[in-house]
This record gives sequence, C-alpha cells and structure tokens, in this order.
Amino acid sequence: LPGAAGPAGSLALLGEGPPTELERHTVDRIAALLALELDRDDAVRRARDTSGRAETLPTGGPPWVVVVARQRTGEPGDTSESREAMRRELRRIAPARRMTLRGDAESLELRAVLALEDGDRDGIELSRRIGAFLRRTVAVSRPFGQPGDRPAAEADARATLEAAEALTDSPAVARADRLPAIRLLGNLHNLPDGPRLARSLLEPLLAGRPDVRAEHLATLRAVLDHPGVAEAAAALGVHRNTIAYRIRRIEALTGWRLADPDLRLPLLLAIRFVQTDQDRGKDRRQD
Repeated sequence: LPGAAGPAGSLALLGEGPPTELERHTVDRIAALLALELDRDDAVRRARDTSGRAETLPTGGPPWVVVVARQRTGEPGDTSESREAMRRELRRIAPARRMTLRGDAESLELRAVLALEDGDRDGIELSRRIGAFLRRTVAVSRPFGQPGDRPAAEADARATLEAAEALTDSPAVARADRLPAIRLLGNLHNLPDGPRLARSLLEPLLAGRPDVRAEHLATLRAVLDHPGVAEAAAALGVHRNTIAYRIRRIEALTGWRLADPDLRLPLLLAIRFVQTDQDRGKDRRQD
C-alpha cells in the first residue's frame, strides 16, 4: 500500500485460485482508497497526541475551519527566508481575530485556522483568497466548534489536499465535505473501459487538426464546468458570443444538446478520461 512516507504495507488476496482480471482492477482501486484512509487515521492519531497543548485560535470563532496547502514546493528560490516572507504577507490577508497561522517556515505544509463570519459561513471565500495569493490548491476542513476538534479538522483538510492534488485538474479550493467526490474523480482512470468509452462518446470532436480538437474540448469542458455562458467565457478569456458560436458548432457536429441533463455528466466524465490520457501520454514522452 502506498503511504505518505513510502510503502506502508501490503494487501493480500487469499483464495483457491489466482485472482481474475476484474479482481485485480478492483483490488487496485481498493488499495488506493484504503491507503488514503490509513494515512488519514494515522494523521488524526498523531494530531490527537499533541492536542493537549494550549490552542491559540482566532478570537472571531467559534466556529472555525482549518486550511492546508503545500508550503515547501521544491521550486528554485524556495528557501526558509522566502517562505517566512510569504507567511508575513499572508497574515495581512485577514486580521488576527479572523485568521492564525500554525507551524513555521520549516513546516512542509502551510496551515491556517479561520474564524467563520456571517458573510462566509464555510470559509470558502477567505480560502479562495489564500489560494490565489499562494497560487496553488488549498483544502478547507469542515467547520468545528471546540478547540479540541482542531487536530481532526486539520487531518481532514490534509487528506482532502492529498486527494485533490492527485487530480489532473486540481480545484483552487478543495472542500473536505466533498472528499468522496474528489476521490471518485481521482479514481476514474482505474475503470478498465473508461478511456475507450470516453473516446467513443467524444469521437465527433476528436477528428481534425490538433488545435481544433483542443478548442472543442476546452470549450466543452468550460461549458459543463460552469453554470452559464458568461462564466464559461470568463474562464476561457473570450467573449460570450464566441462561446455561443462554439456551442452551436459543437452541437452541429455531434447532434448533442448540451442543455440535456442526461448528457452533461457522461460528457464531463468522458472529457476527464481523455484529458487524463493525454497528460499521461505527455509524461511518457518526456520520460
């Protein structure tokens, strides 16, 4: 089983004969999820071991949430001094009654505790500002009301961050209350027939020049990811009339109606399969 610090054990199958192909695929998916749960449980236990220390939480709470992001990126210029400067700037995003930082510049993760307010009852807006400042994915825990619950909330956010970072297209803010959905998306590639069925569904858009294919898929993804044409246009940095024109072209090529709710989810899953396969192909060529 994979673990945060390397292999963390093995999962053995016992039976009268060798496992079938279906059983192998099933075990691969179970092993990944089991490893995540074991890591989370271990993190909760470690956090509870230190929960007896005095907690310094923002005075604007309860309730609070914990936000976790990677602090050590390994990029050029990632030094203790640069991380300390980043933490100083980050503290200016919100007053001390609203946000406190845990750890220090040597910590692997950046951890913040946020006090919730009426205008931001789940902490998502302030978490978005933190993520935009850091330019990386942040994870936010479920709200908690007792200081002693902080370690479990921190472990919850950490598990969510790890699951979100496994996605091909990580969200800006990963919410712990959506962790099962994030893990589901992260394990789609383990479905044996997923890539083949995805390419079959998207076949009308996969013909033609590479730039045309890329435009079709990017437009379709933006339309399915956002509630309206205006939001999709903003995500792609084009005029809404351009999106409307592209939608008409896609519907003419495929015979789809993108407003059809029975079609939107399969299309979105198919795009994720195809884009994941494309990214893996790029990685193999680079290797």
